[in-house]
Amino acid sequence: MRVTFVVTMALFLAPAVYMVKYYSVDKPREREIVKQGLGENAYSRVQDADVLPLLEYRARSGTQAGRLQAVQNLGETLLQPYISVKRPLECLSAKATLADLATKDKDPVVRAAASEALGKVAQSGAIIRRE
Repeated sequence: MRVTFVVTMALFLAPAVYMVKYYSVDKPREREIVKQGLGENAYSRVQDADVLPLLEYRARSGTQAGRLQAVQNLGETLLQPYISVKRPLECLSAKATLADLATKDKDPVVRAAASEALGKVAQSGAIIRRE
């Protein structure tokens, strides 16, 4: 009975602990990275969940070449092993951005790249379903 209680409490409290960690540690670090901007080409060499918000911002704004590079980097970053387990909120947001760009971007090249990246990510695991 005690083991069941401990397991139940751990499963019940795990999401709350993760949310506290996200808002106290991860989100401020991500905001600082976005604020700094990492330079125009610097983000292309960094593939970490910390830069996903910056890549999302760059994929939605800027020149066609910059948006295309950001979309490709989003796809490559999401393909890293266990990244969606380590940082589920960031990955969910990045997948939603790719899905949005694949359907609504004004540039057909960016739409195609986003769709291709989304397809590669979908092959390795669960993804948001587009309608």
